[in-house]
Amino acid sequence: MPLQDPEHPAHAQVTYARFYGPLLVAILISTFMYGISLTMVLQYFKLEAKRDTRVLKFTILLLITLTTLQTIFTVHQLYNTFIISAGNPVLMDRISFSVLGANACTYLIAFVAQLFLASRIWSVSKSLHSRVCFMAVPVILLGLLQMGAGLAVVSNEATSKTFSGLGSRIDLVREVIILQGAATAACDILISISLCYVLHSHRSGIKRTDSLINRMIIYAINRGIVTSICALLGAFLYYFTPDTYAFLIPSLANAYLYVISAISILTLREGLREEINQSFHLSDLDTITSRSEVMNRRQNVHSDFTEDKNHQTV
Repeated sequence: MPLQDPEHPAHAQVTYARFYGPLLVAILISTFMYGISLTMVLQYFKLEAKRDTRVLKFTILLLITLTTLQTIFTVHQLYNTFIISAGNPVLMDRISFSVLGANACTYLIAFVAQLFLASRIWSVSKSLHSRVCFMAVPVILLGLLQMGAGLAVVSNEATSKTFSGLGSRIDLVREVIILQGAATAACDILISISLCYVLHSHRSGIKRTDSLINRMIIYAINRGIVTSICALLGAFLYYFTPDTYAFLIPSLANAYLYVISAISILTLREGLREEINQSFHLSDLDTITSRSEVMNRRQNVHSDFTEDKNHQTV
């Protein structure tokens, strides 16, 4: 007896691989990235969280909680697709709660991370008495826009209940997805520009400190590029291939990238603090002519990049 339907063997095989193959790849990648995110968060709470405010620690805890929920939802979606609903067209067409939950967590994670970065821009800019602090306002507005558009997509999925029902609204959903992706990319680009300006303003003329600030600027640029590309690629794939799960690969990965970027910024901040607290090398005196000027610059940089109980910066 043949293992495939002799009338439609190729069509059945290609459709299955094209539709569910990207889903499997997306969930495997996101599960791996969740492990990285969880490890970094645990390391942060173990080594670096003691000197941070409760609000900052709560923000990181909220991010890892949302990513944990997203991972649970995506794993359930995988199990539901390949075990529970396999071979049953009615169940396969149903939009399960795990699909809604995973999508909602994706947009919420992006918003919380963007809000966190906006707060860092505001705090450091205020310490410099710089007008760039007002750049945090459009960042927050764009974050709200991307989250609102994302939750509107989730609402359409919930009310449609089935993928075939959602197909009748595909034009509207496509437009909302494009809006969500564009708002996310614009927000991340604006964050990168603001971070680069703020970090550049903290240059002290000390070679080792400026070198670390240069690395932080490069990281801020790379972070913005990667998250923006993932957001735009997810919207692009959904617009042109809505009948597959290909858009989930960049969309799910982007949520974990936000968590990793937030923790990485805090880790780089700790590296800068340790660099400032270390003794100065003789090479640092090439650009600073007196010991008093060295101490003054060291004190200024230290006060900008470290925090007390009432004020915290990047």
